[in-house]
Amino acid sequence: MAGAGNAALFAAEVNAGIEVFKLLDPEVQKAFVALFHHFHHKQQISAAQFLAEAETELQQANATQPAVPAIPSTAGEDLSSTSLNPDVPTG
Repeated sequence: MAGAGNAALFAAEVNAGIEVFKLLDPEVQKAFVALFHHFHHKQQISAAQFLAEAETELQQANATQPAVPAIPSTAGEDLSSTSLNPDVPTG
């Protein structure tokens, strides 16, 4: 039974990691893909080839995933009068 719980926890952690990865800037995603590729294959390749392969892998991954809608920013807005209680009007 403990094995099933551990597997479910591991799956949840992997899914959470994927969701966080989707929130990263494309350049940061490309860097993570490049690092994964490097450590996974443990090949000695040039930096240019390394980045080119990472970019190709990222493009292939993005082609299979739906686009994530942009979240509107509240930066610069005064949120001091905003209540977390839905019954209290904001303003």
